[in-house]
Amino acid sequence: MKQQKRQALEGALCCLPAAAGVGALYLAPFALALARSLSRGMGGSFVGLENYRELLANRAFLLAAGNTLLFWALALPLSAALGLGLALVWQKGSGRPAACGFFPAMVPAACSVAALKALFPGLAFEGAGGVGALLALFLWKNTGCCALLLSAALRAVPAELTDTAADLGAGPWACFRRVRLPLLRPAFGGCLLVSLLGSFRVFREAFLLGGAHPDNALYGLQHFLYNNFANMNYPRLAAASVLLILITAGPGLGVLAALRRSLEGRKP
Repeated sequence: MKQQKRQALEGALCCLPAAAGVGALYLAPFALALARSLSRGMGGSFVGLENYRELLANRAFLLAAGNTLLFWALALPLSAALGLGLALVWQKGSGRPAACGFFPAMVPAACSVAALKALFPGLAFEGAGGVGALLALFLWKNTGCCALLLSAALRAVPAELTDTAADLGAGPWACFRRVRLPLLRPAFGGCLLVSLLGSFRVFREAFLLGGAHPDNALYGLQHFLYNNFANMNYPRLAAASVLLILITAGPGLGVLAALRRSLEGRKP
């Protein structure tokens, strides 16, 4: 019992610097943003949820939120599917192509946008064309990371499982769908989290394509936050930031909980 308490104390002390960093860099700014979202004006007079009511009635915010959710619905499944395809191709090789998976993510946003404009000089980055261009840039940046995660997960699948399924009469597709694919669920969860974080970084490309006030189809939550910061509308900016954190925290925590249950189910 004493040894368990000692180990628990040592673990808590080891986690203390990380907890202090999270508190100072994330929790404290979030608390300040939450307090600012409940006030108005330079004096900071308390107004309760008035900023949130006005925000949810703001047409620009609703447009930005709708476009962002639509982009997530398209980009996240596509990046996972393309990453799985690349991982299956890499698995048959020597592994050297997988080493290039992080290269697109390191290419500066200006270079990616310049290359896209050079390849498609007549393309108008508005409407569906703009969304397609932004989606292509996102997949270029993030698919390699998903492929690396899925490739590592594929290599970790025990060969005995697929060999046993093949001996029982299962074909290649059945082995993949019923044996290997279920074991990739933790890796798919990691892909979704990586892609969700990458979707916020794609604002650089969106800004280079359309500026601070792009076509309505390209107007996202990052544009809304940027414009309110430029206009010094800090209460609205704080309210939008808090809502964005809550929107992304829900799916993120859900994925982490599913990953934990999946990993615990594998324990003997």
